[in-house]
Amino acid sequence: MGKNKRIILVGVIAVIVLASAVAGAIVLTDSDSKQGVFTGETIGKNSFANPIFDLTLEDLKNAGYAEGDTFDIEIKGTIVHDATLTHGFLGLFMFDTYLNTEKDGHLAAGTYWDNLLPNDIGNTVTITHVGHNNDYDKLDRLLVDYSHDIADYGGDEAVFANFYEVTGGDIKDGRLYRSYNPYTAGNARLPYVNKLAEEAGIEYMATLSMSSEDILAQIAKGAEGYCIDLFEKGQSSATNIGYKYFINKNEVKLILMGMADNDGPYQVHCNVGRDRTGFMVTLLQALCGASEDDMMASAANAYVNLYRVDPNSEEYKVIVNSTYCRNIYYICNHDRIDGDLVKGTLPVDWTGKDVNGIDLKKAAYDYCTEYLEIDGSVVDRLIANLCV
Repeated sequence: MGKNKRIILVGVIAVIVLASAVAGAIVLTDSDSKQGVFTGETIGKNSFANPIFDLTLEDLKNAGYAEGDTFDIEIKGTIVHDATLTHGFLGLFMFDTYLNTEKDGHLAAGTYWDNLLPNDIGNTVTITHVGHNNDYDKLDRLLVDYSHDIADYGGDEAVFANFYEVTGGDIKDGRLYRSYNPYTAGNARLPYVNKLAEEAGIEYMATLSMSSEDILAQIAKGAEGYCIDLFEKGQSSATNIGYKYFINKNEVKLILMGMADNDGPYQVHCNVGRDRTGFMVTLLQALCGASEDDMMASAANAYVNLYRVDPNSEEYKVIVNSTYCRNIYYICNHDRIDGDLVKGTLPVDWTGKDVNGIDLKKAAYDYCTEYLEIDGSVVDRLIANLCV
C-alpha cells in the first residue's frame, strides 16, 4: 500500500473513531434505541414539579415509538412504571404515570398521585420501552387541545364556560354549579363564567386551583366581574387542592368547611372545571345521596363541553372509568390511599377495584369525618346547605 493511501486510510479511520465518539455522547445511541432504552439527564422541572429531560418526543418517534407506548423511567434508583407517552397532559390524569411532552418538545415524567421522581438538574434518566396503553388509542378528541374561541362551541355560552348545574340525590335545584375559572385575566371564558354565575345567583365561590394571593394578582392584571365581586366581599374560599387532592387533605377540608359556614348557591371551579372540580363535585354528590349515573354524568360532562367528546363513544367510557370510578373508589376506600398512592408502586393495579355493594353516601360521610377529620356537625351542616 502506498504512503498516500496509508495516510488516507488513517484519516478515514480517525474520522470513524471521532464520529463514534460523538455518537456515544449523544443522548441516545443507535444500539440503545433499537433495544428501546434511552438515556439522558434532567434539565429542569415543570409546573407539576415533574422532572424535564433533554430527551424529546421526536427522539422517541425517530426510534420507531409512538404516542400511547409505555415506558419505565428510572432516576437515582427511583422507578416509575408504565408511563404513557403523550404529546400533552390535557387532562389525561386517568394515566397514573405519564411521559408528557412539554411545549418546547422535551419530555417530562410524572405521576398523577404522590410518587414524584427526583427532579434535581443533572440527574441521569433511563427510559425503557415496555409496552402500549390501549386506552390511549380510544381518546380521539381528548388528544387535541380544546379551543378558546366560542364560535367553535356553536356560540353556546354555558358549554364554552363549562358552566353547568350539579344534580342528584337530595341536592336542591339551583343549589350547586361547576365551571371554568372565573378569575384569570384575559381568558376568553372569563366574561361568560361571570355572567352565568350572576344569572344563577351564586352566593359562594369555592376555588380549588388558586390562593387568595393568586386571585388578587389576577385582579391587578384587570380581571373583573361578578365572581371577583364575590371574592372581594369575602363570599369565597380559595386554595389549591392540587392534582394530588387525596393527599392534600387540609386544602380539601378548607373548601368543605367554607361551604358549610356560608350559604349558597355554590359554584365550584379549578382551572378548567375538569379534574379537581370533578373530584370535589363527586364527593359532594355522594354526601347528598346521588346515584352513580348522576355522578358519572357530571364527571364526564366537563370533557363533553371542553373537547366535544361523544357520550356514546369508547372515549367517553374511558373517561368515566378513569375519572369518576377512580375518585369514588378512594372516597370509599380511604384506608387504601396511603398504601396505593403514597407508598405504593405506580401505576395502581385497578383490577377488581370497584364499589359494588358499598353505601356511597355513608362512605363519603366517613371520608369527611374519618379521613379529613371534619367534625360531623360541620358535615351535617354542609349537607343541609346543599339539600334544604
